[in-house]
Amino acid sequence: MAQSSLSIPPATSTEPALPDGVQLRRFADGEWIQHFVKQHFDGDWSVLPLRSSATARHPVQMIYPEPYWRADGLNGASLDYRGVVGETADSGVPEQYSKKGIMTGFIYSGQARKAAALPAAERRKLVLDEMSQRFGPKALAPIDYHEMNWSTQQWTRGCFTGFLTPGATYLFRSAVRDSVGPLHWAGTENSTVWPSFIDGAIRSAERAVAEIQPRT
Repeated sequence: MAQSSLSIPPATSTEPALPDGVQLRRFADGEWIQHFVKQHFDGDWSVLPLRSSATARHPVQMIYPEPYWRADGLNGASLDYRGVVGETADSGVPEQYSKKGIMTGFIYSGQARKAAALPAAERRKLVLDEMSQRFGPKALAPIDYHEMNWSTQQWTRGCFTGFLTPGATYLFRSAVRDSVGPLHWAGTENSTVWPSFIDGAIRSAERAVAEIQPRT
């Protein structure tokens, strides 16, 4: 049987192990950039992250014994871009999976940068104080609290997504979507409509499927 060959960038993990009969070739750092999609762009691909910066948004999740705000006639949604937490949403799952109340908040832009510089305890107090003003004193006592500074994550450098700067769309065109041999790319960032949202993710997936299985 003919042996298959898989080429991967330098930092890609090979866990779990590759199937039998697949030969692995790992590119060197510079070699991967040269190998990457060439249909519409023939420059240095390392500049792409500089032309597609991500903004600062920090998600916060507060877990409560129950979604108490529903009993108060509230749906958990709020907007206040003057405060620390710009937006909240009820992120609870169906009751057959968990009866806990999950409130998700987002700290945006300049507020996110200011909050990131604070000690964790002080940042938590600011968030919970604001939640209590919106959803009552029970918000001050979550049974669990999680936060993430996406700007410090190696593969995101921010969130929710990166937006191309002026001129970058013309420069790269469809290069972020073009297939490389049998590899097809899908993801909300390379959608041509509503990138960074679930709508864009679905459209991107539909496009990739259509490339792999053309309609007859």
